Amino acid sequence: MTQPPRRRRLSNVAKFWIGVLACLPALVVAGFLVALPSTVGNELDLPGGLIALASLGMSVGLLAVFVFGLARESTRFFAVGMLAGAAILFVLAAGACVVLLAGLGQSP
Repeated sequence: MTQPPRRRRLSNVAKFWIGVLACLPALVVAGFLVALPSTVGNELDLPGGLIALASLGMSVGLLAVFVFGLARESTRFFAVGMLAGAAILFVLAAGACVVLLAGLGQSP
């Protein structure tokens, strides 16, 4: 009797690069989720302290999901790739700021 073929898993390198590619959409979704309590709270005329607490809770929840992704072995390299992708985006943004400031300094 033959054994069924074993499922081939993604390598850690593939998981890392998938995490890097998923970084930008994840940052957009995270920004939307953090802004959601503020938007809904302003529409419902809730007190500012409650809105701030809800936004803080959403931020802590997203951080907890990321830490859980780092702690779990099957998703660790996805999370590390997303962290590296965020670092790459911040370095690119800083470089763009340097170029912008240099251009503004050269204007007459």
